Formats: sequence, C-alpha cells, structure tokens
Amino acid sequence: MSRKMPNYITHHAGTLSIFLFTFFLLPGLTQAQEKEQRHLQTLGDSLFRSMNIEELKNIQSEYKQRVDNLSSDDQKTRNRGLEVTEEFLKREGGNIKDQDKILIRLAEYYYDQAEEDYFNQNTDYDKKYNDYLEQLDLFYEKKIEQEPTPPAQPKYDYSKVIGIYDKILEEYPSSDFADDAIYTKAYLIQQMDQGVEARRIYQEVIDRYP
Repeated sequence: MSRKMPNYITHHAGTLSIFLFTFFLLPGLTQAQEKEQRHLQTLGDSLFRSMNIEELKNIQSEYKQRVDNLSSDDQKTRNRGLEVTEEFLKREGGNIKDQDKILIRLAEYYYDQAEEDYFNQNTDYDKKYNDYLEQLDLFYEKKIEQEPTPPAQPKYDYSKVIGIYDKILEEYPSSDFADDAIYTKAYLIQQMDQGVEARRIYQEVIDRYP
C-alpha cells in the first residue's frame, strides 16, 4: 500500500523547487535571454552601420510608404462604410428596426472623418505658419514693407456627429445609446470651444443619469 507523503514534506518540496528555479535555473534563463537580445541588437546595429545614407533613406522612405498605404486603406474602408450607411438610411428611412444602432455607427464614421479633417488642417497650418515666420523675419529685417498676418488656427468641426447624436436623443430617448450620445455630445462641444453650452449639457447628463 502506498503511503501518502505528509503535507509538510510536499510543502517543503514545493518550496525547494521554487527556490532552485528562482536562484539557479531562472538566472540562467534570464542571462541566456539577455545574451540573445544583446546578440540581436549587435547584429542590428552592425547591419545599420554597414549601410550608407542612401540605403537608410530608402528604408525610411519604404517604411513611410507602407504607413501611408495603411492609412489610405483605412480611409477608403471608412469612406465606403460611410457611403453605404448613408445610402441605406436614405433608402429605408423609418422602416429600419433598431435604427439607433445604425445611427451610432454613422456618428462614429463622422467622428473619424472630423478627426482626419482636423489633422489635415493642422498639417496645412504648420506649413502656412512656417511661411508666416519667414515673412515675419523679412519684415523685421525691413526687406518687406507690410507685416504678415498669422494664419488662422484650425478648429474642430463635429457638427455632423452632434447632428446624429441629436437625432438619437430626439427619436430614440430610451435607446441604450442615449446616455453615450448626450455625454459625447457635451465632450465634442467642449472640444469646439463652446464651454458654456458643454457645461449645460454635462449638467443635463447628471440630472438625467444620476
């Protein structure tokens, strides 16, 4: 008949195993991993050091092209989704069941579109501002007579998103998305520098969803 090992023995055996792993095996594994990591890093460093400037520029250009392609694909997918959703809502109208779910998705498309528009405006603004600084230097050096005017800073425009949220709140006040719609509406209005109106809506959120 086999005898069951006493609990204190199994406990100490387990503790000993953990001790051996922690103080003898684990450091060896960690050192091996660190050695391998250093080897890969050295290999990568030597690879880049062996390249000339033109080759490094080509790698950078290829990487940027891949990122741009991914962004372009995302944009095409979003634009197509936006187009299909808008057409579906126009065609079916009030016959759509759970229209609030489709509207909330449409709001997401509009939000992504507004974010991209703002990003593009910022890119254009940076170029215009650099031109403005150059012209300003020329003005201070008295090389031009008229002082240049700084470009207007870009602003967020979430009007389409807010319009969809208003539609959800008006037509589907009991929707599961109603609380998200009103809260996000307040946030977007705040982003558009309409602080007073945003605070009013935040208070409405507190009153309606305590």
